[in-house]
Amino acid sequence: MPQALGVAVRHTIDVLFVFEQEPAVIDAPECGRMYFLTEPGRGGVWGADVWTLDAGSWLPVPQLPNGCPLPVSDLRRALSLTYPAFRGRTAGLPPQQSTPGGIL
Repeated sequence: MPQALGVAVRHTIDVLFVFEQEPAVIDAPECGRMYFLTEPGRGGVWGADVWTLDAGSWLPVPQLPNGCPLPVSDLRRALSLTYPAFRGRTAGLPPQQSTPGGIL
């Protein structure tokens, strides 16, 4: 998801859920994206600028983040609470144009 939305979703997750270990998140400012690692096999498009990668997808990272996979249901809940306000603040701006899994 776009980095600005990811930051807002991360704050929502911190408020809504108590985890024994922090969720694994990859912040990629060079492409303006933030990736939340979830359990595998839950790929799909959630919006014009938010998608999940299928289990067979790959994402090059220089170092694995600390943390544990985030349950998809928790991510969906946080996103559904955060996204309307985020889109209201960014109304009129086009969705971020990048490709899933990195920059081509």
